[in-house]
Amino acid sequence: MARKSRTAVLKRQREVRKAEKAAEKREKRVIRSEAEHETERVATAEDLEGYGFAGDEADKSETPPPAALFRVSAALFWVSAALFRVSGGTPRGRG
Repeated sequence: MARKSRTAVLKRQREVRKAEKAAEKREKRVIRSEAEHETERVATAEDLEGYGFAGDEADKSETPPPAALFRVSAALFWVSAALFRVSGGTPRGRG
């Protein structure tokens, strides 16, 4: 029987390690996909406070709903557009 060279043995070991690593990744991906379907990620009040979002109910009542903010920003846009047209299309202070 012929003696195997050292480089051939090392190459075979690298291939085995690479195959094992790929199999591990496949298994982890399957486990993750199954776990994502079972549980839903929801942030707790502590998580939200950690990100800088206030969790108090009093703060929620003081801020207007997003729809109201959108209406105000849209109104400001149309007013600024009208003023721009009235000014002859030149920026303020340059005409």
